[in-house]
Amino acid sequence: MKNALFAIFCVCLLAGVYSIAGCKKNSVTEGRLTGKWIFTGIQESRVVNGVSTPFTQSFDGGSYLQFNADKTFSTIIDLEFDGTWQLDGSNLALTNNGDSAVSNNFNIRTLSSRELILYTNEPNDSGYVESTWHLKKPGS
Repeated sequence: MKNALFAIFCVCLLAGVYSIAGCKKNSVTEGRLTGKWIFTGIQESRVVNGVSTPFTQSFDGGSYLQFNADKTFSTIIDLEFDGTWQLDGSNLALTNNGDSAVSNNFNIRTLSSRELILYTNEPNDSGYVESTWHLKKPGS
């Protein structure tokens, strides 16, 4: 009886170890982020005095976000911007090189070989703006 219980315990233990080892989390690394990403859509919600106004924008393929290995980026979303980027775990900071250095902080929700989803929640004087950016690799 002890041998049977021990065998069942060992099988359960091995099954647990294999299931944990098989659940590899997609890690956010600079190498995975680097490259050109095409905007497919932006979902935004502006909350002012507790009232939410949703906004969705679709793109036709001409808008992109390019992350370079030297920690610079360029983007075209209606206007052209460039600047620097910094990655800390799943947190991404984009700093614009324009007249006033504006920094936007994003949380990387999804990063795969084909898809990038960025999320930000920026407070303002009367509430906040919540944005989710959807991007894909060219050709996917």
